[in-house]
Formats: sequence, C-alpha cells, structure tokens
Amino acid sequence: MTNQSSTLDGLYSRAQGAVAYVDESYYSPSHGTGRTFYVICATIVQQEARGSLREGLLSLAGGDFWHTTEAARSSSGRDKLRAMIDLLRVSATSVCWITEPLSKSDREGESARAELLRESTKDLIEMHLPASGLIIYERRRTGYQANADVRVFTEMRSKSKIDRAFLIHPESPANEPLLWAPDVVAWSYRQSFLGRDASYFAPLKKQTQVLYLNSKSRLP
Repeated sequence: MTNQSSTLDGLYSRAQGAVAYVDESYYSPSHGTGRTFYVICATIVQQEARGSLREGLLSLAGGDFWHTTEAARSSSGRDKLRAMIDLLRVSATSVCWITEPLSKSDREGESARAELLRESTKDLIEMHLPASGLIIYERRRTGYQANADVRVFTEMRSKSKIDRAFLIHPESPANEPLLWAPDVVAWSYRQSFLGRDASYFAPLKKQTQVLYLNSKSRLP
C-alpha cells in the first residue's frame, strides 16, 4: 500500500456518509478564440456504494488508468465510456457549476475556477454532504495551480465557511479511481454544452443538477 493510499484510508475512516469527487472542464482565453467557459462537476457517492463503484470503474477501464478525453478518441474507448456512463447513472448523483464567458483577462481560467470552487464547496457543504463530510478533488500541478486551490479553501476556513471537522483533500486519479467519475460527467456535459454530441450526457441528465453562475446559456 502506498503512502497516498494510507492517506485516503485515513480520510475515509474520519469522514461520515457520502463523499464528493470533483473535477473540471474548461476552455480559457489562452486556448484560442472559441467559446470560453469553466465547469466544475462533483459526483456524490454514498458510503455503501463506494467500493462497488470503484471496482466497476476499474473493471470497465480494463486497468488502473483512465482519462476520458483520451479514451474518447477511439471506438473501444468510447464503448468503455458509455458503459461507465451507464454505471454512474445508477450508482451516483452529480452537480455541475458553470460560468461563461470568461473574462479575456482571465487567461488560464484561474479566477473562474476560484469562483466555482467557492460556490461548489459552499453548496456541497450546505446541501449534499454531512457536517463531517469529505470532498476529494483532482490534484493539479504542483506550484501556482495547486497553491491557488489551497488558498481558496484556506480563505473559506478563515471566514468560517468550512467547518473544522469538514475534510477537503487533493488527490491524483491514479490513486483514487472514483475521481474518474466527475471526469466522465464533466466531459459528457461539455459535449452537450458545446453542441457536439448530447448522447453522452443524456443518460446522466436526471442524476445531474446543473447550476449556472454568470452564464448566458441554459443548455442543456
């Protein structure tokens, strides 16, 4: 067992009830002239469903690596993706928060991300998770990106918007396959939002709440 697995085991032993797994999808001004947006998705998994969902995702992936964007490039990967969507449809619920368009000055989407992290964390704590709950979000690159996320949560704690008993932890999807779930949801929602292929998100619509922050769109 790795040290990271031990960390997760410790967090799970301390947390109560459901856990929220968080990932994002975005297109920022630095990417070009397309439609800019930022979406954060949280997949909420009940305690009793955690083990079976994890094993199901690992089985469908055929190994311990998964990245939805990469998988969607091949026919076999898309088949696996649709099977994961079917599994998530009956195993978990999700919430997505979206803002668009991004300010031209928000070149990498960091300001939009910070806003969405604050809003999504507040909503998860108030409406979806127990007082001693746990949010696990995908760890970003070491340095300014990872530090920016930590600053958001530190600020929220300093303002008593996050209880001392509530746990928030960055993790790699390589160490927790349940982080594949919000990756699948965010990617699927992105396809529908951009008008590319709504068939991926369609099975998840009833299980996914979409909340719009400063967004001109109301799709899907």
